[in-house]
Amino acid sequence: MLEYTANLPEGREVKFSGPIGFWRYKQMLPPVQHTVSLGEGGTPLHKAERLAKNLGLKELYLKDETRNPTNSYRDRAAALLTSNAIDLDFDTLICATNGNMGASLAAYSAKAGLICHLIVPEVVDVGKLAQMLAYDAIIEEFGEILDDSIRKAVAIVEETGWYQATAELNPLVVEAQKTISYEIYEQLGVPEWILVSMGSGGTVYSLWK
Repeated sequence: MLEYTANLPEGREVKFSGPIGFWRYKQMLPPVQHTVSLGEGGTPLHKAERLAKNLGLKELYLKDETRNPTNSYRDRAAALLTSNAIDLDFDTLICATNGNMGASLAAYSAKAGLICHLIVPEVVDVGKLAQMLAYDAIIEEFGEILDDSIRKAVAIVEETGWYQATAELNPLVVEAQKTISYEIYEQLGVPEWILVSMGSGGTVYSLWK
């Protein structure tokens, strides 16, 4: 369970200030002393007129999270996780991953000077694996599916005491990814619908929060 206090003004409306990007919403995030950043967040919202017409919609906008440093929305989470790890005096983090999260953590760990240990299943995106290697992450293959890798990551943390950065196990991931909703609101207002591609459902929950 994650508990923290946000210093918010009275009333329902919160005013954000500062440069466009992930850390613009720092007041809505768990407090950190050290902020790690590669320029994540502040991704554009594209008006898709022809696609909207083909789908019979009045308006349709696409939130382009590929504009993040490693081409993934997971960069938001990696920024907060590495910042939190530094605050807690960790020098090594571990993550079970089959793609985006591993690439993001590898990049942000390299930026922060942290050791990044990644547990991957047998099937992992080759492009993301290349990103992990490019940022000098330590990669270990374990298990046929991601659930196997997660169990391995849990066991390693119990033995080593490393920082647990697995998306399914660290609540800061949800906290970081909710900033996508804040950006959409500032760019567009309150939309009638938000459609999200879904695996485990973590991103949907993040945007709802």
